[in-house]
Amino acid sequence: MKTVWILGLSLVLFCAGCTRQTTRPDWVSGESVSYPPSRYLMGRGQGDSEQVAADRARAELAKIFRVAIRDETVDTEAVTRVVKDKKLQREQRAQAIRTVVTTADEVLEGIEIAKRWQDPQTQRHYALAVLSRARTAEILRQRIDERDQFVEQGVVQARDSEDKLAKAGGIARALNAQRERIVLQQQLAIVETSARVAAPRPSVAELQGQLENVLRQTRIAPRIADDAVAGLQKILAGALAQGGFVVATRGQAHYVAFASLALEDLGKREGWYWLKGTLELKLSEMPGEHMRGTKRWDIKVSAQQPAVAQQRALDQVSAILQRDLRSAILGFATGR
Repeated sequence: MKTVWILGLSLVLFCAGCTRQTTRPDWVSGESVSYPPSRYLMGRGQGDSEQVAADRARAELAKIFRVAIRDETVDTEAVTRVVKDKKLQREQRAQAIRTVVTTADEVLEGIEIAKRWQDPQTQRHYALAVLSRARTAEILRQRIDERDQFVEQGVVQARDSEDKLAKAGGIARALNAQRERIVLQQQLAIVETSARVAAPRPSVAELQGQLENVLRQTRIAPRIADDAVAGLQKILAGALAQGGFVVATRGQAHYVAFASLALEDLGKREGWYWLKGTLELKLSEMPGEHMRGTKRWDIKVSAQQPAVAQQRALDQVSAILQRDLRSAILGFATGR
């Protein structure tokens, strides 16, 4: 009798398990009773495996942030009208987009895979990703407060410093923090629709204008190695001007930007001449030439003629300095 009772109970439990497996959960195609939208943000995913379904659920939830926070909103602040040069506008826009992605990734670290289910008929896997509104809002408010502190510290540094690079570094620090704050505030509005956060002060446009003004007063003398490839001096001077700095002689400069380009001939391979090397940028103070920072980039090019390969190396150097020199010099000041 006992054996029969145990077998009967096992059969009931087995059937109950079958029911649970075959019943389609509410969250697969609709709202979840366990995770109401008023308290959670949700993302659903499906795939041929549990991992694929979970990854797609996380990605679906991430879209809520990355789609809602449009480039236009960030660009309005990040690409200030003070900056007229089109290349610099594109640089600022790219930086703004990177800020959106970075801050969104920080918030999305709190995503949890709350539910998983496999359809017994199709064998398809489903996953539900959730993000607590209350907990995420608390984290975002803390990060907004941190950015406000960074902005204040940067503004104070810029105000109290006589050193041009330190002054620019303080403003750049404040500017980066203020851009991040804007994105964090947008994310908070998604998580907590009734959120009220004071507008950032000073604004990104004001800080960008202050930075450009300081750079226009910063005189840098371009200098290259004695054995440098012909044309490097002109490229360096052009990149400094493009970055918003004043190109000056050593006697009038606040700083010296020293560039060197060491190229190694790798010989001819399958009809192509290869060159590789290192571009190095150093910034030092005047007078005394106290070193403020160093940055290096790898160079590698090829061509069917040696002279063309060398020209391509110079073209690559020019592109690198046009793109990175400004941020590199500001990085020497901000420690980035």
